[in-house]
Amino acid sequence: MSKIAYLIICLLFSRTVSAQSWISAAGAIDRSGAAVNVVGKITKLEFVKYKTKDKVFLQLDENRVKGQLVIVIDNCSWGQSKKLEDSFLDQYVQISGKIKKHKGHVYMHIADSSRITIARDGDSLFATAPE
Repeated sequence: MSKIAYLIICLLFSRTVSAQSWISAAGAIDRSGAAVNVVGKITKLEFVKYKTKDKVFLQLDENRVKGQLVIVIDNCSWGQSKKLEDSFLDQYVQISGKIKKHKGHVYMHIADSSRITIARDGDSLFATAPE
């Protein structure tokens, strides 16, 4: 195999591996506009009723120094928010999505809660997540 073909294969493989790495919520705050895989502990859940659609806000890893990452879930009823609270509050979770910033607030917007999974070994994932 030629050196160029080998280099291309290595670059493609490294991109795939890096896209699957997990970062902490604090590390995600600095990556506005990037699609990331975040692991963190849900410390607060808030249901908000709007005229057009209801939303649930999940706060990950309260960090007053750097700010906080908030996960916004659309079209979520009060009953669904209670189920989310029972399932995810004080749990380490994994979430994939794009980091956005609006008026200084950092958030990740997801369509539904199916994009959130409980991290089986949250303590070790969180401890090894690069900032």
